[in-house]
Amino acid sequence: MKFSHRFKNVYLSLPSSVLSIFGQLAPPMFPILASLQLRDSDDANLARAQRNAAANFALLGLLFPRAPSLHRISLQLVFGDNMLPCNWKHLTSLTVSSPMLADLTLNALAQVPQMRALDLMINIFQDVPPWKDRATVYLNNLSILRLSLVPARRVPGQIDFETNILSMFHCIHCPALQSFSFSCPKMILISKLIFVSLPLDMLEELELEMTTTPEVLTECLLLIPNLTSFKFTDSTYRP
Repeated sequence: MKFSHRFKNVYLSLPSSVLSIFGQLAPPMFPILASLQLRDSDDANLARAQRNAAANFALLGLLFPRAPSLHRISLQLVFGDNMLPCNWKHLTSLTVSSPMLADLTLNALAQVPQMRALDLMINIFQDVPPWKDRATVYLNNLSILRLSLVPARRVPGQIDFETNILSMFHCIHCPALQSFSFSCPKMILISKLIFVSLPLDMLEELELEMTTTPEVLTECLLLIPNLTSFKFTDSTYRP
């Protein structure tokens, strides 16, 4: 692949097995590659996608070191609970559709103060230590934040999911935030404003998909005076 030194943007949507072959045959370096998008075209089959997790993670381990200039990464593939083996310090945009452990993700984000856009699936229901003493993650340039919390096996004794989620948001400092999207599993009733620590008065776009109460929703909207776009989905709440 003699022209790989000219690649700036790459998008691949292939079955995981073919993506793995690409990783093995790819050239040793993509020196100016700035944007990489990978999609497992078998991802609609959840069981198959999960079986591909180890192979997908190995693929990422092969490709990321060959692209030292990567700024934007979008991954629509499952790679397990492992943290992305990329150079986080250079990233400005990250989209990941595979559940990531909240604790490991916050550790990684602490290395990327220049991040501008995040779209992540977060598994927050793991047995993690209390976060009240965690250092704040400063994302001063972040303007777009999209978080989807995903269900996971319940940990015995850990039942206060709201406190866990609230703690996570308290760890994130993003004063330039303008667009925020948040979704939560339907089996969790959000009974308090868990993202109140975000700069809500700066938001222009808000999208929520969660089970909550009218009181929480009203409190939320009262704190967002500059809102120009709002989308709310609550299909499970019953008063």
